[in-house]
Amino acid sequence: MFGYAIANQDKLSRDSYEKYRAVYCGLCRRLGELHRGIDKLTLTYDLVLLILTLSSVTNTPFEEAETRCAPHPFRPHAYMTNAYTDYAADMSVVLAYYKFLDDKNDDGGFANAIKTAVFRKEALAVNSEHPEVCQEIQRRLQELSDAERRGERNPDVPAGIFGALLGAIFAGAQAGPKTALYDFGTRLGKVIYLMDASVDLQTDLRKERYNPLIRTDFSSCEKLLELLLADCMEACNALPIGSDRDILENILLSGIWTSYERQKKEGEKRR
Repeated sequence: MFGYAIANQDKLSRDSYEKYRAVYCGLCRRLGELHRGIDKLTLTYDLVLLILTLSSVTNTPFEEAETRCAPHPFRPHAYMTNAYTDYAADMSVVLAYYKFLDDKNDDGGFANAIKTAVFRKEALAVNSEHPEVCQEIQRRLQELSDAERRGERNPDVPAGIFGALLGAIFAGAQAGPKTALYDFGTRLGKVIYLMDASVDLQTDLRKERYNPLIRTDFSSCEKLLELLLADCMEACNALPIGSDRDILENILLSGIWTSYERQKKEGEKRR
């Protein structure tokens, strides 16, 4: 479901790019420290948006240091962390667990069973740390599964459910204006869900799989996405963003479309 809310790094200033990269490296490091052994299976640039948003609206500074790691063993590089880095690491583990669990239930397979078993212990630990958020994630995923199972044709229904899930994650860190963060996460979640559905539409039609856009004119999908992303930007502008506005706007105005176009092309090549 993720892979869209990523910066267009070619259009970031050098300083902003270095910070964006350092926050990502900080997330990688904390995933390894908090959830050792499964960090690389959950690491994604999407969660950097969560970290930067929560840090910005609360004016929470980052701690910066240097390290070497397996992917970059020879040259030290900067990484940046704060409390929201840990929160994002926890959320990525929970989301990965439910994805693997869903794959196991839908498709079976030894690999999915192993991944689910490995992530279960970590997910339970996160649940004890963030019980309200985790319960909301589980509830929304069940609603989403029910909507998909009954073949819901109104795309706003499953998109709204996934939006509420992402809204709960943004608001669940007990940071800043909870209502405004929930609103932003909800609108962003709708965009992400329908972008993913748009990318998969042709394949799902051919394979006779569920897709909420199956009765939507393909040419109108991007117009719908433009409207939803405008709503998302409106919610972003309502947040008291204190720093890193340029990175957040880059993600929402440029990066998300760049990622969408890339995934569309990759889908066409696979077909």
